[in-house]
Amino acid sequence: MKKKTSRAVIDTNLFISGLFAQKGYTFKLQELWITKAFIVTKDRYKTNKIKKDQTDNKFLSCALEAKADFIVSGDNHLLELKHYHGIQIVTAKIFVNKVTIK
Repeated sequence: MKKKTSRAVIDTNLFISGLFAQKGYTFKLQELWITKAFIVTKDRYKTNKIKKDQTDNKFLSCALEAKADFIVSGDNHLLELKHYHGIQIVTAKIFVNKVTIK
């Protein structure tokens, strides 16, 4: 049976960390991204869900547009939500463990 492909929005901080990592979950996250297609959104959605750091709302909007299954972040403002419109908000460790075969 074919495994379902997961769509994820990756917080830019984790993405940048993955560029410089040589091991760990941000490194594995970067490897997953490199081997898969990347979706660029067209800024169709706007949200104001996160009040404490409104710049984090872009990840929620992007995930809605991309019809993402996950938002992968290390940011507490996002992680505190746990989910948004059915989109799971998880750490790199949780995401890598969910989508890779052990």
